[in-house]
Amino acid sequence: MRPRNSLLLFFLGIGSCGLIFAQGQKEAESQSRDLANMFYTDTLPPRPEAPAATLPSKPGPPAKKAERRVGLKYRLWHLTGCDNCRNCDNIDVQEVPTSNTFHSGDRLRLFFESNVDGFLYVLQKGSTGKDKILFPDPKVSPENRIKRGVPYAFPSGKWLVFDNNPGEERLIVVVSKTPLKSLPAIFSSQEDQTGTVLSVISELNQSVKPRDLVLFQENASPATPPSTPAPSSRPVAAPLSQAMIVINTSSEENNAAYVEIRLRHQ
Repeated sequence: MRPRNSLLLFFLGIGSCGLIFAQGQKEAESQSRDLANMFYTDTLPPRPEAPAATLPSKPGPPAKKAERRVGLKYRLWHLTGCDNCRNCDNIDVQEVPTSNTFHSGDRLRLFFESNVDGFLYVLQKGSTGKDKILFPDPKVSPENRIKRGVPYAFPSGKWLVFDNNPGEERLIVVVSKTPLKSLPAIFSSQEDQTGTVLSVISELNQSVKPRDLVLFQENASPATPPSTPAPSSRPVAAPLSQAMIVINTSSEENNAAYVEIRLRHQ
């Protein structure tokens, strides 16, 4: 799968997130609602502070802003029906679940949204064994800061294209409140970045416990397709949202969250 010209085949050897399977529709809806509240509005309990020494009355320091549990929401948009994505009567854009089956020539764009200000990373490893950091891309820009509540398209302004090599594609997406120490601000853009990616995985394994990561589907209103060239004679449908959310539920170690996305390519 290529973002136009570069191969995208994914694999990442890291503990996968736990899916929430509730028994019964009411229980599932309640659980999803509670987790959604945690993503959008919940904050970490304040950390206890040592009592201050008795001093003459002075204005105290400003109150600390409540910290949030780190969470990441993502959506997949699927484009089919045109080789060059322009002036084609067969263009079709749909939001699809990760369980969707893709075929050679299909185009894909992902949208990420964080519930904290932080830093976004997208990592991959091809079937040939070559690891790569897809985002940030030093050839384009090393900047990967993201703002809370702002959707970010990946790739920006382009589509990932499935090539002619079927298989299961895997990628991992990380959102972190602080920059990852294992990824330097300026790194090599060479094709094989195995050592760098392994260092990132090791850092994640030390800072995030897989059991604290919870993945669930958001119950949301119909979504609006992204801006895409479309013929006036055929409106683009807006299906129900297939957005997924992963959240770090820990109250102790909550600096980052990550999710592994598997894509089936036949």
